[in-house]
Amino acid sequence: AAQGVAEVATATGRKPLSLNLLTVALSGDGKSTADSPALAPIREVERTEYLCYEKDRAAWESAPKNGRPEKPINPLRLVADFTAEGLVRQFREGRSSLGAFSDEGGAVFGGHSFSAEKKLATAAAISSLWDGAGIRARARASDDRGGLEAHFDARLTAHWLIQPAAAADALNDTLLAEQGFWPRVLLATPAPGAPRIYRPYAPETIPEIRVYWDRIITLLNLPNLAPEDRPTLHIGAEACYRVASFFEAMEYATRGNDGKYRAIRSWGARATEQLCRVAGVIAVIERGPETEIRQEEAATAEALVTYSLDCWLRLLEQQPEIEARDYATRLLTWLGKQPGQQSTGRAMLRIGPKPRSASLRDAALAILEGQRRVVAQGGDRWKVGE
Repeated sequence: AAQGVAEVATATGRKPLSLNLLTVALSGDGKSTADSPALAPIREVERTEYLCYEKDRAAWESAPKNGRPEKPINPLRLVADFTAEGLVRQFREGRSSLGAFSDEGGAVFGGHSFSAEKKLATAAAISSLWDGAGIRARARASDDRGGLEAHFDARLTAHWLIQPAAAADALNDTLLAEQGFWPRVLLATPAPGAPRIYRPYAPETIPEIRVYWDRIITLLNLPNLAPEDRPTLHIGAEACYRVASFFEAMEYATRGNDGKYRAIRSWGARATEQLCRVAGVIAVIERGPETEIRQEEAATAEALVTYSLDCWLRLLEQQPEIEARDYATRLLTWLGKQPGQQSTGRAMLRIGPKPRSASLRDAALAILEGQRRVVAQGGDRWKVGE
C-alpha cells in the first residue's frame, strides 16, 4: 500500500518503499493466521474493484474496435506468477504497484518460479524491482519489441512465509546467494509458539486491527501518481541523526576485524537503506504520504532491521550443520543401496548424492559414525552399521 504512493530519500538517492520479507516458522505456529488479517483489506479492495473491472472489460470488448475507449486496467494487486515473464505481464495489464505474498514459501522456492530454468531470471527481476530499476523480461512471441519488454515505474513488495526445512533448501541455493538475492530480504525467525488456550479469534473485533485495515484501504484508494508527482519522504533532523549513527555503526560492524556482522557484510551494506524504507512505510501508514520520517519511526525501523540482521546471522551460522545433517540422511539412504551396503569415500564424491564435496561428505560421515549408523572399514571404505 505504501510503495505505490510515496518514495523515500536516502543517502544514495530516492528509493522505493518496496520491501522483500521472509518469515521462517514451524507449521502450526500461526503463519497463515497472521497473514490472513494482514492481507484482508487488500483482498477487500481487490474484490470491489474487480467486479467493476469485469463490467468495464465486457463493455470494452463489445465496443467497435475503431471506437473503443482505453482498455480497462486489471485492478488486482496480489500476484500469483512470480516469474519475470509473469510479473511483466501483470505490470503490463494492471497496476504499477503489486504485492507478492505467499504463506507457502516452500512451494514458491521449490516451484516453477524458482525452477532451474527460471530461477536466475526470477531472482534478477525481484532484485531489480527492489533496487527501483524496474523489470525486463522476454516479450511475447507476437510482440515486435525486439524480444524484450520493460516496465520502469514498477514496484513490488514480497513476503514469503516458509517452514525451516524449506528455508534451508532455499538458503543453500548458491545461485540465489551469488545473485545477491538474500541480502535484499528482511528476515524474521520467531521462536516456536508457547502452548495455547482455546479462544475464538475474530480479528475484526480487535481495535488495532480495524485501524490498520482503515489505513490500508485509505492508501489503496489514493490516486495512482506518475513517478515525478509521487511524494518523497524526507528524514527529519532528529531521525537523520539516528540514521547516520546507525550507518556508522554498521560500517564498523561489517568492516571491522571483530565486527559483529562481518560474516554478513552484504546484508549490513544495505541495512541503512532498509531502515529508511521501513521507517518510510511506518510513516505513510501512520500519517499518509505527505509527511517526513520522525525520530520514533526511525527508532522502530532500526530495531526491526537489527532484528533481521541478527536472524540472518544465526540462520547462516547454523546452515553448515543443517546442511550436513540433511546430507547425512541422504548419504545413508544412498549407501544402503550400494553393493554390500558399503562404498569408498572417493566413490561418494564421484557417484554419491549431490551436492558432492569432500567437506560435506566428511561432516556427514562424522555425524553418521557418531550415531553408529556407519562403520569405518579401513582403506577409505564405509559400511552401514548393524
